[in-house]
Amino acid sequence: MDEVFDVLILGAGAAGLTAGIYSSRAKLDTLILNEGAVGGQIVLTDEIVNYPGEDTFNGTGISYCATCDGDFFAGKEIILVGGENSALEEAVTLTNFASKVAIVHQFTGKNLPMELSIAL
Repeated sequence: MDEVFDVLILGAGAAGLTAGIYSSRAKLDTLILNEGAVGGQIVLTDEIVNYPGEDTFNGTGISYCATCDGDFFAGKEIILVGGENSALEEAVTLTNFASKVAIVHQFTGKNLPMELSIAL
């Protein structure tokens, strides 16, 4: 039986595995092809520092990456704090997971908070 995948990743080093995580979290059928040990050069490294970074809010429900963590909030209402294009891009990504996404942004100089709800 032939199987069709949305994404084919060649190599299971750090980059390949990361790509696999992101494509799977985006709900794409993903296949990673690799020869040899999974993990690439990283399996030969004695110590890895600062991967991933943010420890301060770890486990508190605060996230810094919609692509990385969107699936953890599936079916929930999400408040995204931020502005500019990157916040809107993250909000659009979160609409694939959340029941509601609200953006809270403080306009420069006006001190007026605004909430924009994205219809799902």
